[in-house]
Amino acid sequence: MARSEIVWIISVGISAAAACKAPVEKPPAVEASAPVAVAPAPQPTAQPSAQVLAPAEPARSVTPRAASGTVAKFSKQVGDCELRGTYDAGRYTEAELLATAELLDGSFGGFYVNSSGIPDPAMAAKQAADLAHLNGLLIVAEPAWEQRRADVITWVKRHQQLEQSVVTAHQNPAQLAASPFYGACRDLADGLMSKTPDGVVAAWRVLATAEAARPGAAPSWAEKLASGVDAEAARADLAGYGWNNCANLQIQELPDATEKFFDLFITHKYDCSANE
Repeated sequence: MARSEIVWIISVGISAAAACKAPVEKPPAVEASAPVAVAPAPQPTAQPSAQVLAPAEPARSVTPRAASGTVAKFSKQVGDCELRGTYDAGRYTEAELLATAELLDGSFGGFYVNSSGIPDPAMAAKQAADLAHLNGLLIVAEPAWEQRRADVITWVKRHQQLEQSVVTAHQNPAQLAASPFYGACRDLADGLMSKTPDGVVAAWRVLATAEAARPGAAPSWAEKLASGVDAEAARADLAGYGWNNCANLQIQELPDATEKFFDLFITHKYDCSANE
């Protein structure tokens, strides 16, 4: 073999070997990504359970007694006046007539929340005692008067709800959305639930403007509108005046039953001259 051929072969071999031993360039290392924080799914805000107005109390079933023709005299103080008359002693007793007269009285229940929304435990106890007393009254055996008893009990229970809602309006207005009075008094409740002082004062201005425009309105409303109030004073008016009055309008007042009571007598005279 010629010398030039040997050199070429050696050169080719060295080149091939070098190629085989050449370092393989590795791709750059990929850094591990930092873990991505995943925000927890928002939890639904717990909403207070909606309440309903106390249902109407059912009237007790009663069978009227038959007329007996036995006439008895009646002369008692009923309310602020003196009632004198005659009645059928076979149908009613004097004690039953006096108990029935209590259903004319407007002193049952009683507002027990002060202007700061603090309940009076003594008045709360009175309401409970009133309900027990009303249930235990031995009244005349007449369906109309059992209905009256039921209506008075309903009225007292609904006023209990009203007064409890006034406490809520002062102390925990966020719960007013569950009140049975919320639908009718929503603007006042939403103002009390506002998360900003400006929102509370804005709701108060709506109330104050309406009150100041009423015939015979107290001048204090116009005065406060002119001078302005802070959020604390606005809350006090919205809860103690606005919400209280609005909720109260949702409770049907009891009709006067005085004439119906007189119908239980054969003859009667109702003398109120001592009070004139």
